[in-house]
Amino acid sequence: MENTVPGLAILIVDDDPIVRRLLALSLRSGGCITYEATDVTEALKVLVLAGWTAIIVDLDMPGADGEEFVLRARNRGYDGLILVLSSDAQAKGRCARLGVPLVQKPFNPDELLQRIVESVGAGVRRERPIGIPARKQAHVS
Repeated sequence: MENTVPGLAILIVDDDPIVRRLLALSLRSGGCITYEATDVTEALKVLVLAGWTAIIVDLDMPGADGEEFVLRARNRGYDGLILVLSSDAQAKGRCARLGVPLVQKPFNPDELLQRIVESVGAGVRRERPIGIPARKQAHVS
């Protein structure tokens, strides 16, 4: 991994253990902190446990898929970077409707990390998917 970016916290959501491991090892070698979730249910449980810099989610998983995760994460107030992985030809349109960028499989781990760094540095896209209202922020005294 050419780039090192210490301290970025990345949640990886993918049902394929090989893809999860590849992503985790590549991102960790670049200085990131990672957590690997095997499905949407697990990912939603850990969503609130850390200040995730970015989330990488597979679009096509059995049961609740990446699209469902994006909708639920946004509905729960996560407005950080979500990158969607897919090899599906229809994924670009689905991602556009969700307001999230697509990373086409196969992907280069160095380029993926660079994309995360550029997105976070440029002010992450925080668009709400169609049909999901903005969540009201509670004021803490």
